[in-house]
Amino acid sequence: LTCSLQRIAAFVPLQHITMATSLHPNLTVMKSRAFDTLFTKIRDVETNSGDFVHYSKRAMRLLAEEAAAHLPTSPQAVTTPTNAIYNGHLSILDTNPDGVCAVSIVRAGDSLLECVREIAPSV
Repeated sequence: LTCSLQRIAAFVPLQHITMATSLHPNLTVMKSRAFDTLFTKIRDVETNSGDFVHYSKRAMRLLAEEAAAHLPTSPQAVTTPTNAIYNGHLSILDTNPDGVCAVSIVRAGDSLLECVREIAPSV
């Protein structure tokens, strides 16, 4: 998602993780149990088109969130509603959104672009 980081995120079926991790040094393979359920529904011949879209969007949202989590962050202290200090981090999506770009893959029908816009409207 970021031009300078050039990081690739992908969701890969669990049986292919070992092979995928050796493909590229910037490849991040998501290891989420949610994908097994989502892929089962997506690939089922009995899944209707509405459910296919629903489960596909859930998988793409997970992928977009994970890719965003790999972007640079900076420390940020905030005051909670109970006046406690929380020491967290802000993503470059929050601190410098102009430093991030999303590259649309047209052949894929811009499938991830909507999810990226939902989590980072300024991109």
